[in-house]
Formats: sequence, structure tokens, C-alpha cells
Amino acid sequence: MADVSKKKKNVKNSNGGFGIKWRMLLMIVPVVVVALVVVSLVSTNIASTEISETMSSYVDSEIQANINTIDSKLESIRNTAENLSVFVSETYQIAGMDTYAKIFGDVVTESDLITGSGIWFEPNVYTGDEAYANQEYVGPYWYEDGASIVEDWQYSNAEYDYFSQEYYTNAKALTTLNATITDPYYDPSSGTIMASCSAPILVDGNYIGCITCDITLDVISELVGSIKVGNTGMATMITSDGTYVYCSDAEKYENGVKITEDSTDEIYEISEYIMSNVEGMHEFGTSQSLNAYFDTVPEVGWKLIVVMLQSEVNEAVNKMVRITVLISIIAIVLAVVIIFFVASNIAKTIINVNNFAKELASGDFTVSEMKSNRTDELGAMSKALNEMFRSNKGIISNISSESGNINDSASTLGAMSQQLAAEFSKIQSNMVSVNDAMMSTGAATEEVSASVQEVNTSVEDLARETESVAAEVKNIKRRASDIQEKSRAAQESSTQIA
Repeated sequence: MADVSKKKKNVKNSNGGFGIKWRMLLMIVPVVVVALVVVSLVSTNIASTEISETMSSYVDSEIQANINTIDSKLESIRNTAENLSVFVSETYQIAGMDTYAKIFGDVVTESDLITGSGIWFEPNVYTGDEAYANQEYVGPYWYEDGASIVEDWQYSNAEYDYFSQEYYTNAKALTTLNATITDPYYDPSSGTIMASCSAPILVDGNYIGCITCDITLDVISELVGSIKVGNTGMATMITSDGTYVYCSDAEKYENGVKITEDSTDEIYEISEYIMSNVEGMHEFGTSQSLNAYFDTVPEVGWKLIVVMLQSEVNEAVNKMVRITVLISIIAIVLAVVIIFFVASNIAKTIINVNNFAKELASGDFTVSEMKSNRTDELGAMSKALNEMFRSNKGIISNISSESGNINDSASTLGAMSQQLAAEFSKIQSNMVSVNDAMMSTGAATEEVSASVQEVNTSVEDLARETESVAAEVKNIKRRASDIQEKSRAAQESSTQIA
């Protein structure tokens, strides 16, 4: 058999169309490419959503962690003010001013946030120290000056009138023991952001004054300033009315600028959204896309805002897109190579089967059987063709053998026919001889009759001779008849044999 596996295989088949290998590539590869593109787009979309949500959760967690830290510091100050309020409410009638100076001085010394603390009594209430009895303004204030505690009475007068101050009116408006903190403000004398925590002094539900703890927010400002999310995420803090507590521009919080009035900053465009929501995330920016994440400090209503570039948020998504595209290209190339290899293997088997079938169709049963180690449908087809080849080859061999026998029989019949024809020619020759003899005998008889008179003396002898000849003629005639019958029979037999 010719080695059909080594025959030249072109891109197009003998009918002018594309071969099965290229058809498989043209059908499967686009499907693989489309599938990979769809998977890439879907995975990228899902990843983008997940990464955005993860980043948002991360920033929210960072903000929440810092808010919890700030709230815990403020809560400790509120607790301090409430404890001082309880102590004063129980001792204002018996404790001297030196006792309060010791306790309040220790509070200022031990706290890193409290810069000063004071007691602000209602008129003619305090009776624990006779030196201050029956006075309208009793408002001692203690603050730390270096390593010592200074007692200051400069705010205890009608000129300052602490009764009208925000911390006092805030505390007086409370009906239960609950410390409240004012919005931060910039103190030019100290150059720091300050706030005041005040707690009412209640006796049997009656308001007799308040306790204040002045807070420096340097620690909180440093905490907010140290917040950095990623490479571009920076933090800002504002009060409940939108005034800057901390931002990258010190002039804004030193001058009490509000976020809702700061048109020089792009965050201005979402300031109303921030002020009207407790927490959230919003995209903004005209020169560049920015994301603002914010949450609110409990009790005080201050908002901590983290602003970062959206490009940084999307960097992980873009990186994943690049990786996905690279993986997809590699997968497509591998798919094409694998499909090409598989299709070539299948096409090779089909071409072998096709060429083998063509050899059989041309009547050439001298070829060898196909060799195939495949166990799939193509292997089964190859085995079926081999079985058909073996079966037909046996039948043809039997036909060829019987044809030889028939040829031998025909040759024998031809020889017999020639022999019969020769015998028949001999019979015809004998018949001609007999006929000539009969004609000669007739002439002799006429000659005898003409010479009867001449041979009268021999009539009797001639008569006897004539009878003998007549008997011989009858015998010859009978033999000629037999020969004729035998010739006719032989001719019919030859005709039948032929």
C-alpha cells in the first residue's frame, strides 16, 4: 500500500474547499477567542466592583478606626468632666478652694488633651469657702504653666460674664448629667485648635453651675494629619457646621473657613452632600477624578474625610486588566496550538482513510491494511474499513480462482470442439469417397448392361456379382446413414458444449 500519511496535504482539499483541519480551526478558534473575551470582560467587571468595594471598605475601616480613636479620647474627657461634676455637686458646700485646686490641677497634669479646667458656679451658690461666699461670679480656672499649675480668676467677673459663654449655656440647657463638647476653634494666643467640654453640676435636678475642661486638639490634628491611605489619600476634619478643624492648608482652619464656603477647593462641589450625610463616598473633581470617603465622630458631629485619586483606586483594576489580557493572549495561543495539533491528527487519520477508500474504489486490492492506534470513532472507522477490505479481498480471490477454472474448462471445450470438427471433416471426406464410389459403380453397371450381349456367357456370374455389389452398396448406404446421424449428433453436442 502507498504510504497515504505522507502524501502532500494542502490548506484546501481536492474539491477546492478548506480541509477539515482548517475548518476546525476557523470554527473553534473564534469560539475560544469570544469565550475568553467574554470571561475577561465579566471577570474584569466583577473584579472592578470587588476591588472598588474592597478599597471602599478599607478606607472606611481606616476612617472608622481613627474616628474610634478620636471618640475614645473625647469620651475620656467627657467622663472626666462628668466625674468632676459629680464630685463638686457633692462637696460644693464643704470643700475649700484649695481642695478643688489640687484635684483639678491633677486632672490637667495627667491629661495630654486637657490644657485647663474650671468650675463655674451660679450666683451665690458656692458656700464651701467663706472667702467666696455670697459672690455672683465664682469661676476659678486652673491651667498648666510649665511644671506648675496656675489658678486663674480673670474670667470670674462681669466683664467676661461666663454666664453668656457657649460652654456655660450648653451645660445649663442639659437636664441630665451629660458632658458636651463645643465645636473646635482656633486660639491665636496658643496657636492651637481648641474646644471646651462642659458638664452641668446638678443637685436634686437643679442646675448650680458647670465644669469645663478645655481641650487642645493638637493630638487629634496630628492623628488626622498622620492618616494616609495609599499614596494619595489625605485626611481632613471639619466640625458639625463645616468649619475646618484640620486640612492641608493651615490658613483655612486658622481663619475658621468652612467647607461649604471654600470655593477654591474642588471638594466644595460635594460639600453639601458631605454635610447632609453621616457617612458615604462620592466622586468629584474637574481637573482630575477624586473619591471622597467620610464618616462622623459620634456625639460631636465632626466629620473625618479622606480624599484620594480615583486613578489609584483603579490601579489594581487596571493591573488586573493587563494581567487578564496577557493571560487571555497566552490562552488563545495555546488553544490555537492545541487545536491545530488535534485537528492535524484528526485530519491525518481522515486523509489516510479517504486515500485508502479511494484505492479500494479503484479496484486495487493489493494494498496493505491501514495502521491505526486510535481508540475513538476514527479508529473504529479504520478498523471497519480494514474488515471490509479483508472480506472483499477474500471474495475477489475466490472469484479469481473460479475464473481460472472456467478458463481451463473453456480451453478444454475448445480443444474438444476442434477435435470434433476434425472428425467431422474426416466423415465428410469419407462420404465424398463413398459418393464417388457409388457414381463409379453406376457407370460400371451401365457399361455392363451395354455389354450384356457381349457378356451373355457371363450373365450368371455377373448376376451373382451384382447381387454381391448390391448387398455391399446397401451396407455402405447404411454405414453412411449411421455416420450422418453420428455427425449430426456430434454437431449438436458441439453446439451445446460451445
